[in-house]
Amino acid sequence: MLHASERWFEEWHVGDPSVVMKDGKFHMAYSATSKPFANVAGYPAAMVLCVMGAVSEDGIHWRRTDQPLLIRAEDSAAPKSAPDRIGDFHRPSLLWQDGKWRLWFDYWLPGKGLCLGYAENTGDFLRKGGFQIQHDLKRPLMENWPNPEVIRIGKTFHCFSDPGGYPVKPGESSWKSRQLREAVSPDGLSWEKLGFIPPDEDADACQIPHALVTTVDGREWLYLFYATQSGYKKHDGVYHYQYDRIRAMRRPVANSGQAGSPTARIR
Repeated sequence: MLHASERWFEEWHVGDPSVVMKDGKFHMAYSATSKPFANVAGYPAAMVLCVMGAVSEDGIHWRRTDQPLLIRAEDSAAPKSAPDRIGDFHRPSLLWQDGKWRLWFDYWLPGKGLCLGYAENTGDFLRKGGFQIQHDLKRPLMENWPNPEVIRIGKTFHCFSDPGGYPVKPGESSWKSRQLREAVSPDGLSWEKLGFIPPDEDADACQIPHALVTTVDGREWLYLFYATQSGYKKHDGVYHYQYDRIRAMRRPVANSGQAGSPTARIR
């Protein structure tokens, strides 16, 4: 449905879609990148990362924005060294609420790594410059919060991520320290981090969260879909970061504001 284009800011990769239905149309925010380039100070991914947008009548055929929804103004296909650069807006989570678009994303902050950012758009989803970041990027909503997934349940916002910090044994891959974690907020701006969700017993790492609230047999559930990494293989002792399974866990919505493990995991 969508693929990389000839435009320099989405010439290499597109992915991480977040889709909202509004006024009979699908609205998508998604990640895009430039082609890789030689190592340049301030660009840890060795490419430019941004957030693009697209709109569709049927969810199949999409009209993209003419320019990224979010991109650092000074970025280009051949960037100059910028050691203190703040940028690489990526992995969006989109909501429509109270007459405005609300967009959470992760971004690179030197010395802090991947942090949670926030932007709003009170006008046309497709218009140039419509999304405006609502805080000082040097003061992120949360530090160490990649792959954000935001969902609102009642009056509470829930944001899932796969940050580092989960305890691992000495010498084990840092990939294992990145596990699913939840944060809650009354307004989507001030967040309280909850504990890590322990990984599956047969998986070294659970990551890339996606949330859904739905009704099953007359009861509302919060579902959390996620991917598991291949991890360590006995035959070679090497950690394999590739994802090999998609799974889900759930808990009743009535308990969704509480910390702790989900009530059931679905493999």
